[in-house]
Amino acid sequence: MLLLAPQSGEKTRAKLQHLGGELRNLTVAGVEDVMAQARITGRQISAGVHQQAEDLQQRGQAIRDEQKDRVDIIVEAGKKVAKGSGG
Repeated sequence: MLLLAPQSGEKTRAKLQHLGGELRNLTVAGVEDVMAQARITGRQISAGVHQQAEDLQQRGQAIRDEQKDRVDIIVEAGKKVAKGSGG
């Protein structure tokens, strides 16, 4: 419709140029918003992964400590048995 409007070519070109500039500005703003959201989401994901890694490390240490305690008990029991049968 803009191109069919009864006005001079100069005015039409000026309007097109203005509208093109507005469209460019809207596009840039939209891209900047999407990029900002992507950065925020990336940070949230990174923080979540970091927390999960810490949780897994703590669980692993707890399991290792449990197993070490069990082995220590078995070793002590074995020593008692060895002393009782050797003496």
